[in-house]
Amino acid sequence: MKIPPVPPVPAERIRSLPTRDSALLLLRHLAEATGFVTYTGTVGASRMAFPDESDSAALLDRLSGAWAWLEAHAPLSKVPSQSEPFQRVTRAGRDLLADPQGILRFDARHRLTGPLRPKLEGALRTYYDLGDYETACFAATKAVEVAVRNAAGHDNSHLGVSLMRKAFAPHQNGRI
Repeated sequence: MKIPPVPPVPAERIRSLPTRDSALLLLRHLAEATGFVTYTGTVGASRMAFPDESDSAALLDRLSGAWAWLEAHAPLSKVPSQSEPFQRVTRAGRDLLADPQGILRFDARHRLTGPLRPKLEGALRTYYDLGDYETACFAATKAVEVAVRNAAGHDNSHLGVSLMRKAFAPHQNGRI
C-alpha cells in the first residue's frame, strides 16, 4: 500500500489564507519535524501532494511565499553548522508558536519597526519590545505631555486633559 504524501499546509488553507497565516501553519509543521528542514524537501513533498490540483503551480508559489515570509521575519533561519540548504525553526519561531498571544506580540513589534523621535525612542522602545504595552503607552503619553508643556511654556502644575485644553485652546491664548 502506498501512502500519499501530505503537504505541510493543506491546499484549501493555502488558497484561502494570506501569506502570513499560511507561513504560520507552515512554521507549525516545520517545528514538528525532527532534525533540519530544507526548502527543496518541503516544496518537493508538496509538489507530490498536489498532483491532482488544477492550481498546483499557484499552490506551490504561495507555499514558497510562506517560506520566504518565515525567512524574512526570522522564525526560520540557516543552520550555521550545516551546509547551505539546511534550516531550522529559531527560538523566536518556537516562542511565537508556544505563546497564545505570540502572533499579536509579533505583529505589534513589527508595527513599531521604524525610528521614533529620540525622546519617544528612549521612553518606550524597551517596554514595547518586551510586550509591556501598557507601560509603553504610559511612557509615550508622558513624553508627549512633557513636550506639550514645554512647548506651551506651562509649569509642572499643568497635567493631562487640563494641560492639553490650555495648550491647544484656539480662542483663549492657546500657545500651540
